[in-house]
Amino acid sequence: MPLLDVAAVLGRARYCREKAGLVGELPPYSTRRVIEACFPSVMVTGADLPRGVVELAMIDANGHRTIFYRRGMAHAIQRVGIAHGLHHIAVDLKVGAGHQQFTAEH
Repeated sequence: MPLLDVAAVLGRARYCREKAGLVGELPPYSTRRVIEACFPSVMVTGADLPRGVVELAMIDANGHRTIFYRRGMAHAIQRVGIAHGLHHIAVDLKVGAGHQQFTAEH
């Protein structure tokens, strides 16, 4: 990932922490607070995803945005998957319908 992209990701993360009131707190950060503050229209729910898939982020034809995370995984892995899905919704799934999935090999 080029330096410019890393800087953009870090900047977005900082903005989300500020908006959620998490600046000054130590990780792990509350994904619930970040979602409520920055992505209130995104639904996040557990699902029985295939083995190796941590999360699936999608926007349907009506514009509804959903992140599915794999049930039964450690909470830390679920949080990483949810954050990864939020990044895709914010960056490459902004317009139109589509999906991105995060696999263990990703």
